Amino acid sequence: MTRKLNFSIFTVFHRRFLSVLPVNQTSTVRGKLRFVLYTIFTIMSYMVFEKILSHLTYLPRESYYKPFIYFEFVKHFFSGKNLLFSIPVVGFLIYFRNAVLVSWKEFEKGSLLKFIIVMMSGLLTWFYISYDYNLFFNQSHFLDRILLFVLLISIFWKPIFVFLFLTVLLPVVNQFKILAGYSGEAIVHLPLSILILFSVFLICFFFTKKYRIHNFIFLSCCIIAAHYFPSGLGKLNMNWIVHDKLYYLLSATYTSGWLGFLEPETITVICKWFQPFNQILKIFTLIIEVGAIFFFAHRWFARFLLLGFVCVHLGAAFLTGIFFWIWMVIAIMMFIFITKKNLFFEVLIFSRFHFLTGFFLILTSSYWCKPAKLSWYDSHYNYTFRFEAELESGRKVQLMPRFFEPYDIQFTSTFFNYLHRTPFTGCLLGSF
Repeated sequence: MTRKLNFSIFTVFHRRFLSVLPVNQTSTVRGKLRFVLYTIFTIMSYMVFEKILSHLTYLPRESYYKPFIYFEFVKHFFSGKNLLFSIPVVGFLIYFRNAVLVSWKEFEKGSLLKFIIVMMSGLLTWFYISYDYNLFFNQSHFLDRILLFVLLISIFWKPIFVFLFLTVLLPVVNQFKILAGYSGEAIVHLPLSILILFSVFLICFFFTKKYRIHNFIFLSCCIIAAHYFPSGLGKLNMNWIVHDKLYYLLSATYTSGWLGFLEPETITVICKWFQPFNQILKIFTLIIEVGAIFFFAHRWFARFLLLGFVCVHLGAAFLTGIFFWIWMVIAIMMFIFITKKNLFFEVLIFSRFHFLTGFFLILTSSYWCKPAKLSWYDSHYNYTFRFEAELESGRKVQLMPRFFEPYDIQFTSTFFNYLHRTPFTGCLLGSF
């Protein structure tokens, strides 16, 4: 017998809440109130789901010495206190197996939604099947890379595989947090947040059988804007626009190997060329990052911001060699969606009501989305390190930074937190 989910605690709650409104209230007011309740419920669910997922997928250090990380995750998932969560989840999936195996066609604008989710999953898959051999654990974790790719293909078929994809992906991501220091997680945090958001929408769909594409697009845009606003706000708080010299960053990264094929004199010429534009570039950066909080003011301003995000990343890539190409792809994708009016009604995203709601969500994003705050001072202090290894024969060889991949940043460019825990003023690539 086919079992269907025909109950919803949230549906019952918001229907009873709306029933107390006066009879003469318009459907517009009821619709806005319903949207606010749905948004609050979704954000709270996002926070709870992200917390549970992070706890379940954070494996002990010893797990990464094994050849198959996912097998270690399964053992971790079905052990100890995790059984209080794993058994009900498995029971739910088995009992309501027909309800959860929905197809993309059952969603509003399912083809568009499928493209977005497959795009997010594809970006993450490429990033985490192409990283270098992990010499620290002496493992390639080849089976996990294959499994990620297989689940990416499976997402084409059924959206339910997003959950399995996350349980494979997150333990792989967490191996880069083993060493203290910058792990590069900020680059993948944006698409990962959107996938977690979709997972919450999918869970709600299992219970209510209702899904609105514009709600998902709205909150996805909130997440995108939320990954820029805290960085801009941080720059404002530290008087970055007054004191910072952007061209210092290029000279600092050059000493660490970026643009190493150029002569020092050439780098000096480039830095001098940048000096007259220093203030203009800082003003533009702040307009883009701080202006992200006004993302829903108008469709044209949202498009301006999305193109601005791409320009900021291109500039940062030139100065540092750190290429946030994943964020750029997402910004370009959303720019195309917003430009094409036939994809969703403008009034459902860029209204005064959505602007106020989005303003509040982006302002409080540090509490529910937890994006990285990329704010610092660029100093004129430059440094570099040389690493040597002594072989058994006694001969010494110099180790290049790539030798330490995928932990090259932690080993060669950060604060050496893995060697000591003493508080000190650190300097990363010339930036404080």
